Amino acid sequence: MDEACANVDELLSGYLDGELTQKDRQRVDRHVEGCARCTARLRELDALRVSVGRLRLDMDPEDQERWRKVMDNAFERTASGIGWVLVVGAVFVLVGYAGYEFLLADVEPPMVKWAVGALYLGLAVLLLSVLRQRLKARKTDKYKDVEI
Repeated sequence: MDEACANVDELLSGYLDGELTQKDRQRVDRHVEGCARCTARLRELDALRVSVGRLRLDMDPEDQERWRKVMDNAFERTASGIGWVLVVGAVFVLVGYAGYEFLLADVEPPMVKWAVGALYLGLAVLLLSVLRQRLKARKTDKYKDVEI
């Protein structure tokens, strides 16, 4: 597989789902027109997508209802949420305490304190940026209402 095929192969799933930018979609279109291997791969992925789509339609209504009850179980969602809040809270408390103790410790070179402080600040900025991106993506996520 040459480099062009490898690059296009990474985009085929997004191509089938209609998630590519116009530029990437045109690039895939042009490549697939002249490449028998990638054309076959695209057909294979499309057939797989259709087959998986049929699986859900062929599911017995009782099985669908059972899955829906499992996924919508309020107790499970609440327990999971509480667990995550406790874990994240504990991590914040421990990291905060470790940082506090480090700042109070007598360390010879002050650059070490600045470096660790910069590390904490950098991690906090990264965390906030990821949270911001996830909140923005949540508004336009076309899969958020998909039922299993």
